[in-house]
Amino acid sequence: MTKESPEWNKSMNQARELLFQGDIAKFETMMGPAIANAMTPEGKEKALRLDQLGQLYKIYVDGFPEARRKARGASTLKVGNNEISIVEATPEKIIVRSLGKNQTYEWDKLPFGIAAALSDLALSDTAPVDLAARAVYFSIHPTYREAAKSNDLVSKRIQGWFDKSLGKESVRADLKQALTETYE
Repeated sequence: MTKESPEWNKSMNQARELLFQGDIAKFETMMGPAIANAMTPEGKEKALRLDQLGQLYKIYVDGFPEARRKARGASTLKVGNNEISIVEATPEKIIVRSLGKNQTYEWDKLPFGIAAALSDLALSDTAPVDLAARAVYFSIHPTYREAAKSNDLVSKRIQGWFDKSLGKESVRADLKQALTETYE
């Protein structure tokens, strides 16, 4: 527990909620004052962790349009140990062929494996910041957060990205705390 003002606690909780709702713009406007107004070293560290969580989430989100563009020119995607064929990619959806049948997905409702494979089109699969961006995005996005709770493969993949990135380059070693931290 930190001895922060009730206003700071409230603004941190609001910022976290905005981030988990995917409202990056409002989240970003709240983080500068939250960092500046922290009264204790612990509070400042909490604010910095949450701020980096938001920055990494934004890296993934900002890279996704590039992945969508590149998907239109790609013929296959590696999903786990399998390759799926891209039949068509439009601004609204992607159609893939897997196991002998075509499946259509809206871009914001992709299965985890396809979404993870698409991230390879825009983000490095070795750079710690890009690996952390993947881990953060899939930990925060409601669909994938729920999938990680019930699917061991999804949770292990997310954990693997964290393991390869935490404490490397500019990625905070304690970043993962921001996913469960409270501000009271």
